[in-house]
Amino acid sequence: MSPKLSQVCFHKSETGSSPSPPRALYQRSSKFFIVLTVAFSIFTDIFLYGVIVPVIPFALHHRIGIPPERVQAWTSILLATFGGALLVCSVFSGWLCDRIHLRKWPFLGALLIQGAATLMLCLATSTAALLTARILQGASGGVVWTVSLTIMTDKVESAGLGQALGYVAIARSLGVVMGPLLGGVLYERTGYYSVFALSFVFLAIDGVFRLSFIEARTASKWLATKNTEDLAETTTKKEPNKPVRRGSSISEASPFRRYAHRVHRRLPPVITLLADLRLDVALWGSFLQAVFMSGFDATIPIFVSRTFGWNSLAAGLIFLALVVPTCISPIIGWLSDKHGPRWYTAAGYLLSAIPLILLRLVDHDSTQQKVLLGALLALLGAFGTLFEIPIWAEIFRCTEIWTMANPRQYSAGGAVGQAYGLSNFFYSLGFTVGPLLTGFTYEAAGWSNMVLVLGITSVVSTIPTVLCTGGYIWRRKTERVDGVSDGGVAGS
Repeated sequence: MSPKLSQVCFHKSETGSSPSPPRALYQRSSKFFIVLTVAFSIFTDIFLYGVIVPVIPFALHHRIGIPPERVQAWTSILLATFGGALLVCSVFSGWLCDRIHLRKWPFLGALLIQGAATLMLCLATSTAALLTARILQGASGGVVWTVSLTIMTDKVESAGLGQALGYVAIARSLGVVMGPLLGGVLYERTGYYSVFALSFVFLAIDGVFRLSFIEARTASKWLATKNTEDLAETTTKKEPNKPVRRGSSISEASPFRRYAHRVHRRLPPVITLLADLRLDVALWGSFLQAVFMSGFDATIPIFVSRTFGWNSLAAGLIFLALVVPTCISPIIGWLSDKHGPRWYTAAGYLLSAIPLILLRLVDHDSTQQKVLLGALLALLGAFGTLFEIPIWAEIFRCTEIWTMANPRQYSAGGAVGQAYGLSNFFYSLGFTVGPLLTGFTYEAAGWSNMVLVLGITSVVSTIPTVLCTGGYIWRRKTERVDGVSDGGVAGS
């Protein structure tokens, strides 16, 4: 790297070793550029995950020599391996994120691991190499999702977080669309290695973004007075008013309550956060969203190949129907910020059950059946957005309220990183369970029973969502925090 380029991308002032500000400080630390950097990192992570989804079944058979009858099982195992590694690394990366000043370092480290995993996938000629590569991909994904979202929440105020997350969701959706689509096209037309050539292009672009941005906490040391005041105003907006607590103080409480309070304070924050039922319901949403996504990743290519005789190109194209409708994500995020997440999330679960259950009707090869499959997947993608985006913002707001109510329990870095680490943990748990649940249910009980199970699960999820999301519904008239019921504190 040339001296000029290194000065632009990673100035000494970012580590505190130079008093002078880096070049283009305002632009590189702006909300627009940080959201763009975070969104592209999410896009790259999902693209690298999805680009080989339509390729895996064919590569397992033709490149590695797996018998056709074992391809579905190995496809599910590889997808579940990715989720397992994502699961293990998510909580640790959240803990680390809250305890280091420069979150850029693990962000860059994850990029290097992504590059190594992609190279290994490209050169793999055995199942052991494929499994190792997917483990590295999952590990880097745990860091990327946790660190990037924490970096973004440092810059974006709480009132606008849902809309910002909507743009991240669009990037995620583009990765979901472009990964399987371009993977299928390139593999079908130009061969195996071209799939990974494109992957390295996106990794290089992502590297430029990650090297160039400057974190909000770092930039605040050099921004002009006006910008410092803006940052203080943003911080004020992000801090909801503390709720009025009824009842006696801890010192006046019973001995049992005092003992429980002392135990609670000594537990790791990542554990005490799980005591918030409102947060638990949001984490369930992260889990379920991953089950749906990874479950269809594992089964749709096989299903359309068996039912319609489609190749990898067509299998990749069908994912367009599932993901394109998610372009409404920023609108859903804005509406959720304005009106609260409860009813949007509940409607998302309930409405998603309709296309899920109706997918049972797709059972033979005809033009009408292909159109029906595409239409139902499009509805599922649109309805899924209704609960996905509000849940992301809900996780941050629950944590924000919880840490304000228990300030002495958390470090100066707060617990946002650990909250997103928990979100990633449950999301990755869903990525582990999803392919296994849907893959083996599909093989044992058929497509119709598989989608029926997913539909019933979506309906049942509506109940805790109505009761807890946005604050406990039975307390919403008496406890309000910044327009949202204080379910998190009340649940402590």
